[in-house]
Amino acid sequence: MIELRRYQLEDNSSPVTDWLRGLRDMRARAQIEIRLRRVSIGNFGKCAMKKPTTASVSHTEETIKELRADRQFAVAYLKSALEELDDPNNRAAGLLALRDVAEAYGGLGAVAEQAGISREALYRSLSPKGNPTLKTLLAVLKSVGMRLSVEPEKHVVA
Repeated sequence: MIELRRYQLEDNSSPVTDWLRGLRDMRARAQIEIRLRRVSIGNFGKCAMKKPTTASVSHTEETIKELRADRQFAVAYLKSALEELDDPNNRAAGLLALRDVAEAYGGLGAVAEQAGISREALYRSLSPKGNPTLKTLLAVLKSVGMRLSVEPEKHVVA
């Protein structure tokens, strides 16, 4: 995996974090974060990587802080993560995003306890090659006070 870093100014502020927080559309913000999660597992799409700067902070750690601080963003992030699970090419990013949410809301140990599984099993389930059970997925959702719901698939009509 690749550790993404957010550029940080001398006053410890981050232009990327400020920009993300300024986005009014939570769905767009969540989708940007999920795309960055894809990059962290090597799915670059059409983007290029630059060498990290020394004045930076962990993107994943900052995302977890944002998820913890902004429930509306956490909901949008989870929706985007669940959408990623539909696509085999992006499933790993969705699983890691679910792990981010679990970390933000109590940590993997607490979520594992709620699910009645070991912390190690939860780590494996929410790893890029993981295959979480419904019980695990429901425990992650419950940790943030959410539940699973169903909606019709959106078909493009030609």
